[in-house]
Amino acid sequence: MKSEFIALTREGLELHNAALDEAGAFTVEKLRSIEGVESAEWSPQGDLVAIVRNSSREKVEILDATTWEVRYAVEGPTPVSKFSFSPLGRYLLICFRFEPTQCPENLRLIEVHSAKEVTRVAQRGVGELSWPPLRFTGGESFACRLVKGAVHVFSREQLESGSFSINSPLHRISSPRASAIFASPERPPSAAKDENSSSSSSSGNSSAYCAVFSKETKGESALLEVYELGQEVKCVAKKSFFQAQEAECHWAYDGRALLLKTHTDASDLTYYGSSALYFLRCQGGYDMRIVAADEGPVHAAVWSPSTIEFAVCYGKVPATVAVYDGNSKVTSPKFRMGEGMRTSLLFCPFAKLMLWGGFGNLAGEVEVWTLRKKGIVGKTVFFSLSGGLLKRVEFPCLYSVQFRPLSAAAAAAAAEAQKAIIDSLKVYQPGEAPLAPGAEGATKIGNLTSTGRSLSSLTQSRSGVPSVGAYKPPAARNATPRLPPGAAEAPAASNSPSKSARKRQNRKNKQEGAAQAEAAAEAGQDKSAEEKGSGAAEKDKRTETDKEQNAKQTTPAANATSDTNGSPQGEDEANDLRKAIRAVKKKLTEIERLKGRSDLNEMQQVKVSNEQKLKEELAELEKQFKSIN
Repeated sequence: MKSEFIALTREGLELHNAALDEAGAFTVEKLRSIEGVESAEWSPQGDLVAIVRNSSREKVEILDATTWEVRYAVEGPTPVSKFSFSPLGRYLLICFRFEPTQCPENLRLIEVHSAKEVTRVAQRGVGELSWPPLRFTGGESFACRLVKGAVHVFSREQLESGSFSINSPLHRISSPRASAIFASPERPPSAAKDENSSSSSSSGNSSAYCAVFSKETKGESALLEVYELGQEVKCVAKKSFFQAQEAECHWAYDGRALLLKTHTDASDLTYYGSSALYFLRCQGGYDMRIVAADEGPVHAAVWSPSTIEFAVCYGKVPATVAVYDGNSKVTSPKFRMGEGMRTSLLFCPFAKLMLWGGFGNLAGEVEVWTLRKKGIVGKTVFFSLSGGLLKRVEFPCLYSVQFRPLSAAAAAAAAEAQKAIIDSLKVYQPGEAPLAPGAEGATKIGNLTSTGRSLSSLTQSRSGVPSVGAYKPPAARNATPRLPPGAAEAPAASNSPSKSARKRQNRKNKQEGAAQAEAAAEAGQDKSAEEKGSGAAEKDKRTETDKEQNAKQTTPAANATSDTNGSPQGEDEANDLRKAIRAVKKKLTEIERLKGRSDLNEMQQVKVSNEQKLKEELAELEKQFKSIN
């Protein structure tokens, strides 16, 4: 058994071969390396590899995967932005950077095996959701292109005619507000048909669809229309909904149904917006909302590779995973897998097992589920289909997991999340070791690295080295930590007097100056010493009497104030209650504003229904505040 794969490192592209020898030993051998490769992609058939080098970013080279020699190159006047193969590898789509003078027609469609340029067209902006701008159906029977106010549909016969024109489509689908299109896969051809008969068959016999999404604008609801492609184009399904500025479409393996994930930035719940998930059948006109916007974000939605079952991971972390059967009404899930700190789903190619894992900023942990038995097979990242499970292995930096295609074993790769942090790839051999705690049970077969750093060395504790703690982004490493609401640091001691202290001192100085002036005026008068003495004595007596009365009046208030606000705990509690009362009053004011409207959405209706609870909460908070004061 042989399996070749490529890996992009800092130095460039490396080709490796993983194989089992006659004795059953698993080996990984580095076959060759190509320096300076910036990006690369296998063709779907595995016979060609397209690469772009750092030294010549204006050129895409097509290599023979057998001899690794350059067959030909496609060069443009500006650097390459993106490139990708069609689903069957018949065409290569290359997008150069748009320049009005140097490269006005920057998008090129190349016939791969003949290196013939089919067409070129101007494409100003290319994003992750808009790539590729020319969408092929799964069997390449049709190609769809989104233009302003319409969708152009081209047939396979037009592309192969030799006189293809991008401005002469087979069909035009009018859609004034269209913002995205999604071409469907096609049902696998019959095993009785050979390749020639399938390629020469009429494109109208295939079951291909194109979904057209129009985002929500200025009070008009978002719209999804599904068109069946053939000799004629007809709309077979339609769904309208609100709170949808962006959309992602996930087709079933044969194109019979689809899942649409919508997203909008306008939300009262979270700064990051809200998302929802909808299920639509292409035939029959059935649709259902699976996840509402108020149920939390939709992390993942995947179809089974061979059935109409699909799994959805949604909600705030710990997220919930539910499995649905698309053959029946999806009003309720077939079963639920529970909750966990994992947000990624992946089906194996033979649809018997499903991985539920947490990657990226979550812990590198994966659960393996069998959907037929509705149970978990093991909590591990390495397993075999025969039921033998390896020991549990966790990688803090686990970035992706992939199944080995069309085989009984599954492989997990701790790939590089960022090349500057980790540049390592490990290959493990699944065995029959029982499931047990510890990370040393898996047999490491090879370590392909360009930096000498392995994930095991990063995860193992080292004696004498202090822990670095949780990861912090560079911008937050030297920042002052924020305190929770109600907490405050003690003010730093300062030698300079405060503003209020300076004011008190100024008033005291003025009073003393006035007293001295009055005393000088009295001293200048011609009075006897006895009158002066008696007047001063009487004045001192009155002053002492006034001081005693003022002290008696101010003592109770001062004592009451010191009892309530003298302790920092009492002040903090009073401040927290003031903030809570202010927040509840703000919510009640918003509800009063909404009660006079009739066009309330779901979230606004929920707000209005909570009015009585908020009033009770406000009364309780005011009662607590009065008891403190």
